[in-house]
Formats: sequence, C-alpha cells, structure tokens
Amino acid sequence: MVDRTLSALASAVCAADPRTTSQRRADALAALATGRVLACRCEQADCPARTHNTEDTPTPAGAKVVINVVAPADTVTGDGERPGYLEGYGVTDADQIRQLAADASQRLIKVEDTQTGRCATSSLRAWP
Repeated sequence: MVDRTLSALASAVCAADPRTTSQRRADALAALATGRVLACRCEQADCPARTHNTEDTPTPAGAKVVINVVAPADTVTGDGERPGYLEGYGVTDADQIRQLAADASQRLIKVEDTQTGRCATSSLRAWP
C-alpha cells in the first residue's frame, strides 16, 4: 500500500521535474508524512502539475488503495481451503484471503468460469 502510494505521488509531477524517480519517491514519503502533496520542481510557469501540487496544498483525507483478491467464494466465506490470488503477490493461502476479506470495506463480485461453471469472488478494498 505504501509502495503504490509513493509511486502515485512521485508520478503526479510533470515530466520536466528534474528529480530522479528515487528522489521523487523519497520526497513523496516526506510529503505523505506531513500531509502534503509532492510539489513539482520544474520551475515552468505553465506547469500542469504546479496549479494543484504545491507544498502548501494539503493532501486529501487519506490515500485510497484498492487491493484485488481473486478467490473461490467458499474460501472467502470460510467453507473452503483453496488458495486465492492477490494482485502483485501471487497465490495466497486461504487464511490470508479470509483475513483480507474480513478487514476490508469491501465489494464482492462473483465471477463464474464459463468452462468449469465454478464461481470465484473478487474482494476489493479501499483504505481511507
């Protein structure tokens, strides 16, 4: 979650920002810790990022992060032990899938596999 948030903040500046990606990510961590957005340092008067990204601009109340989990419905409900899939991490055991679903302010989407007829559930979570 932190990695994705830092990447999003670091990419919010314009292409003319002189910092490397690593430098922008480090500065994004400081901005995140102080509740500010990452200011663009391109020094162009018509910078598209500068109009809304200044160091004095507070960040919106919390970053939103979505985690996509694909798992059999019976695993999510606790009636099965088949693993699921966590985007960015791969196959994840049933206990972890259930914990993610329990902690989530979630939206569950049932998806049926047309070849097997089995249903899977995707749990989406947005952290405030």
